[in-house]
Amino acid sequence: MRIALFFTFEMSLERWDKSGILKRELALYNRLADKGLEIGLFTYGSNNEYGYSECLGRGIKINLLLPRRSHSSWSRFISSWIAPIKLRHALRGVDIIKTNQFWGCWTGMIAKLFFGKPWIHRNGFEH
Repeated sequence: MRIALFFTFEMSLERWDKSGILKRELALYNRLADKGLEIGLFTYGSNNEYGYSECLGRGIKINLLLPRRSHSSWSRFISSWIAPIKLRHALRGVDIIKTNQFWGCWTGMIAKLFFGKPWIHRNGFEH
């Protein structure tokens, strides 16, 4: 089984690390990978994300939603709406699409609509 996890808008492994939640957030996905599931992490990070590969279980792959860092939040926001279509090659064969928060769930929703796969929307703390 293959799962695509879309991160919260503007969130990355690096930001999880800096806020002290990296190990906790990855624990579930590492356990799933140990059971043989393949997981694609779709983050808003830069190429620095690949430095976290050693923290990831076998079968977990990093995918950058917006590989070219734009300085404009608005252009990143607009680009995030088409990112799932641009990354369709990385999403082929995915069985489940999951989003991590409400802010940014549109990427998973668009992937769900585009690929017709089940979508799990997890909603954590919101202001």
